Amino acid sequence: MVQAPLPVSRRRQQQLLDKRYSVTLSKTYWNNVGSDWDLVGPPLRPSLEDTAIMEGLVERWHNSINLVFPQAVILGVTQEIVKMRWPANTNILAFDREPARIHSLWPHHTVSNAAALCSNWLELPLIDGYADLVLADGSFTLLAFPEDYIKIAHELSRILAPGGIVAVRMYVAPLRLESVDEIFKDLWEGKIGNFNTFKWRLAMALIDPSDFTVSFDEIWKVWNDKMTSSEKLAKTLNWPLPVISMIEKYKGCDSTRNTYPPLEKVSQLFAPLFKMEDVIVPSYQDGERYPTVCFRKI
Repeated sequence: MVQAPLPVSRRRQQQLLDKRYSVTLSKTYWNNVGSDWDLVGPPLRPSLEDTAIMEGLVERWHNSINLVFPQAVILGVTQEIVKMRWPANTNILAFDREPARIHSLWPHHTVSNAAALCSNWLELPLIDGYADLVLADGSFTLLAFPEDYIKIAHELSRILAPGGIVAVRMYVAPLRLESVDEIFKDLWEGKIGNFNTFKWRLAMALIDPSDFTVSFDEIWKVWNDKMTSSEKLAKTLNWPLPVISMIEKYKGCDSTRNTYPPLEKVSQLFAPLFKMEDVIVPSYQDGERYPTVCFRKI
């Protein structure tokens, strides 16, 4: 199928949006990350396997619809998603509500077909049917549950053209919440593959079951209470101390909150507008907590 030329209004929309962000830093966790983002690794950011899964979903979708100029939207500025392998002639707009996150993470001057804009994902500055596909990595975890999940389902349905998809790597807490003590026991016994895996495992254990939410400051408080020596942990497990020390940036970040709802609850909220087509679980440790899910607009 050959895609028709863009309507004038849509072409003008692209011209208006094809601009770089302006930086107005906000007082959140993201203000303190900056160049230290390189110390954050999978599963907090996509692994090579996660990126390959996302590429595969996009390729399969594109082969089925064969658009000449696909319009892609990314929720967030995840570098691995921005720089992944895309269908030819794809135009990319990435949106993030945190200027500090854009400032810290956007891959400047490395992609000619992409721009980053500061915007609330629940009210995107796009005309109806603008996007052909929406991609996100862990982005939903920044939303309040369930109200924001319902809002974003409606907003993504609004901006997507017929046949459009949403592909998102989810952060999903296990059905049985672990105890903090068993997590720290596994930590010291070397049963957790890396410190980033530990951080999200601890975060998921601390969620409020009523809304599946935990603040970064809550995570830090439990860490600070339980950990006697980061230096000893680094030496015992042969982990880089700077990576472990990144958790200190969580201190005082009570307004930075994550949600980890069960996948079936997310699917239920999306069901009136989207069909869940694929759930792909990566092979790495705790991979069932980080599935990549493909929703197709109904």
